[in-house]
This record gives sequence, structure tokens and C-alpha cells, in this order.
Amino acid sequence: MFDSMLRIYLSVLITLCCLSVFGQTPYGNDWINTSQSYYKIKVTQKGVHRLTYNALNQQVSNLNSINPKYFQLFKNGKEVAIYIQGESDNTFDNNDFIEFYGEPNDGSLDKELYPIAGSQPHNYYSLFTDTSAYFLTVNPSITGLRIQNFKGSKSGLQAENYFLNESLGIFAESFYQGRYIVAHMSLSDYQEAEGFMGTTYGKGGQQTRTLPTPNLYTGTVSLAMKKALQHHHLDVPNFPIISNVVDDLFYQASLKDRKRFFNFLHVSCFDDQSKNISGILNVFSALEELGFQFSLTMVGDGIDFQMAKAFIRSKKIKNIVLTGALVGEKLVDEYEKADMLVMFSHFENQPCVILEAQACGLPVLATHVGGIPELVNEKYGVLVEAGNEDQLAMELRNILNGKYHFNSTAIREYAIANYSRHTVTEQFKFFYEAGGAI
Repeated sequence: MFDSMLRIYLSVLITLCCLSVFGQTPYGNDWINTSQSYYKIKVTQKGVHRLTYNALNQQVSNLNSINPKYFQLFKNGKEVAIYIQGESDNTFDNNDFIEFYGEPNDGSLDKELYPIAGSQPHNYYSLFTDTSAYFLTVNPSITGLRIQNFKGSKSGLQAENYFLNESLGIFAESFYQGRYIVAHMSLSDYQEAEGFMGTTYGKGGQQTRTLPTPNLYTGTVSLAMKKALQHHHLDVPNFPIISNVVDDLFYQASLKDRKRFFNFLHVSCFDDQSKNISGILNVFSALEELGFQFSLTMVGDGIDFQMAKAFIRSKKIKNIVLTGALVGEKLVDEYEKADMLVMFSHFENQPCVILEAQACGLPVLATHVGGIPELVNEKYGVLVEAGNEDQLAMELRNILNGKYHFNSTAIREYAIANYSRHTVTEQFKFFYEAGGAI
């Protein structure tokens, strides 16, 4: 009898455990509340979608009585953050609307159809439909997920030389049946690489495909870069040269009427391979040993910052100061205190630090590389050969001895005419009004 009761007990225990396990199994519908209505929204385009009052009023009963804070949006069982204009007054009025970022359906859910992991060729295109379904509902007991507004500040930001954009082309003209068992016979399961693909072609064949590139900008910031691109057969009919832009903060720096130049400034990423930090240190160290009076402030940080620090310490150089990286007003302060910007780069395109220095009214001592000669002539500075430490030392001695004279006001006016926000904006406007790259 004890054995019988034990078997019954174990049987009940196993049954309860199985029920507990199956009760925890996610079926993907736990987001659905059967007491609520759900409104299906079909999306076929990626982007921000708006649901106006008029559109919702045709489908949602008693819309005026709904507190918009209780709106929720779901896709594939997960809540999607939304933005609701005017929800703070707890009513959905005629001018209110709902916005959300929506995407069409892709092949992400199809991967479960392939019995062997990794057999799906890609998940960019669905086997069944490119229309995704979003479901709008009202849950009076839960405040819905919202997109949070924020305000960004441009203060202290550096202009980027470029950004990366991904362009995706999906070509689905034909359907590949997957691996055949025998001629013209394949398994009912989805096999390796089975799915939509482009038009097939054999050995020796070729196809030309065009990728979407909306708002393509084909210009560059210097003539030197333009010529280099054209040399590599990268050319279009409308190929402008539009400068980097300088933040307004640099144009507010006070100007000094400099009769002599003693305070030098270097600003860079401290990469010796490109910026030749060691060459600058060698030359200024030698000038100090010769008894020349000057100061050199080096602003920035990078892979060779510690090298520069160790060099200054080992040589016991008194007239060179390293500040580390500076931005915003602190960087402008260093430009204000300086008499001249010094660069000794092996290669450059259009260095933003030269534009910033000229916006502050500073002349520039730099190398004759890349786009620098387009920025610096005898009115605005001095050029030397890249890597020629003797020539750099000679020109520094000339500068310290008062050979050169530069007009700070004229340098700033040149910068305003070429690098100001207004100037660059107008150039971009003209480019796109002329049809862009076409």
C-alpha cells in the first residue's frame, strides 16, 4: 500500500512539475489583454509614422474620453516607444497626434523555419511579406512607453571631417529552392541558402546594380583632396570644394596687435606619424639651447602624448607646456594667449585647427602638404617643407627676430569669408539646389 501511495505521489508530483514547466513556456501572446481592443497598423516603409486625430477617430470609439497617457503600441510582442503631442492635458484633442518609428517586416522571424542554424542566407527580406503589423491599444492601468525629448548642446563640439552611411540594396527577383535531393526535388524544410535572391548569372557573366544614396554629397574640403579623388577616377559633374565650418565661439576671441611673436601654440591629436610631434620638439628644444626666448603650448592628447612628456622631462625643457585635450572656451583661451599656430605635419587635408587659429586672428607656421597651401599664404603665415627641421628652425628664428608682420584683423576677415557658418551653409544650399551630385 505504501508503494502504491508513493507511485501516486510521484505521478502527481511529475504531473505538477510538467504543468509548471509548460505554464512558464512563452507562446509570444502574453502581451495581449483579451479585455482590450487592438488596432492594427500596417507599415511598409522605414521612418517616423504619424497617427492623426482624424485617422484615429474613425477607428477608436470614444477617442475624446481616452487619456492619451494610456496608449500603448506593440510590435512582435514588444512594446514600442511612442510620442504623443498634447498628452499632458490628459485628453486627445483635434490637434493631437501619435508618432512612432516604424520599420517594414524583414526575415528575422523566418530563421525559426530553418532546421539547421545558420542556413538562412540573410534576414533582410521576408519569405512571406514586407508588411509589418503594429498594434495600438489603451490600457487604463499602465502608462505607455514614451520617447523622451532631450536638448543637445553644440558647445565645445568639434566638426567631423566625415561620417559613415550604410546603403542597403535588396534584390529579390527570384526564389532559390535550396539544395535538391534529386533533380527538381527538394525537402519541405527550408534548406541552406533557400530564399529570395537576385537574377542568377553564370561564370563570366556580370550585372550592374545601383545602390540608393539619398542626399549624396560628393564634394571635399580641399582642392588637393579633390585632385586625389579624381586621380583615382572618383569624379562627378558637380564636385564642389566646401570648407569645414568653424564654430562661432572662435570668432569671439579678442584680437591682439602683435608686433613680435613669442608665444607659439600647437593643437593636434598627438600622433607622431602624421603630426610629427617629435620634429616640433627637436626644433624647439634646440632653440631653447641657443638661448631664444619663447613659449610653446601644446594642446591635445593621443598615442604619443606620453612620448612628448618624456622628451620634455629628459631634456629639462622649460619653455614647452603640455595641457592635454581642451575644447570650447578653454581651447579658445589658448588661441587668445598665443601669437602663432605651429604645425609640422607629414600629411594633412584641411586641418580644422588652422581654420580655428585664423578665426582667432592668428598667423600659421605649417608644412606645404595637402590642402594647407590653399589656406596659408604670405598674408596669413609661413610654409616649410614637411620633415625639414632645419627649415622649420630657420623660419622660427626669423619669426622670433621680427622678420614677419601679420594683420590679425585681415586674418579673421579671411576666416569669416571662407569658414563661417553662414558661408558654408550658403555653399551647401547652392550645391543641393543645383541638383546635388548629378
